[in-house]
Amino acid sequence: MLSKDYFALLKNTGLRKERLGDITDEDARAEGGYTIEEFKQVWEKIHGSWYPDQEVCVIKFEVARVNHALVPRGQ
Repeated sequence: MLSKDYFALLKNTGLRKERLGDITDEDARAEGGYTIEEFKQVWEKIHGSWYPDQEVCVIKFEVARVNHALVPRGQ
């Protein structure tokens, strides 16, 4: 651990590459509850454009531990 100022420790449970255009409804929901069209709009807002053939890395993870001292109350 590099710092005690972390809000959560994450455990990597998977890593794969896929084409951006191959995102599924399930993938979009896992990214934040989006539909594919909403995910595409967020992607374009962040990255500027949507290239369906672009290869992206998909990282799966689970929360291993939460640092409750840094989580705002009511969360």
